[in-house]
Amino acid sequence: MKETSKENWTLKKLSIEFQKGYSFNETKDHYVGRIEFSNGENESFVIKLREDMTEPYLKLVAQEVIKNAQQLADKMAETLTFKSE
Repeated sequence: MKETSKENWTLKKLSIEFQKGYSFNETKDHYVGRIEFSNGENESFVIKLREDMTEPYLKLVAQEVIKNAQQLADKMAETLTFKSE
């Protein structure tokens, strides 16, 4: 039996944003996240991510940012190095 698209939920969007937050007597900055799924028939649902749920994603992204920054720095250093003939 062929599945209908209502049964084919796919990830539409994953977002994590930094937000400045305020409580009664203190500032509590934090990250907020959302995961949105859609089935292609204008139906969707969103799951909000708690701060503790965003941490693994941020760690993963941080590792890639560091790796890519190092690669960029290495490439820039190569272009600035004079090669003797």
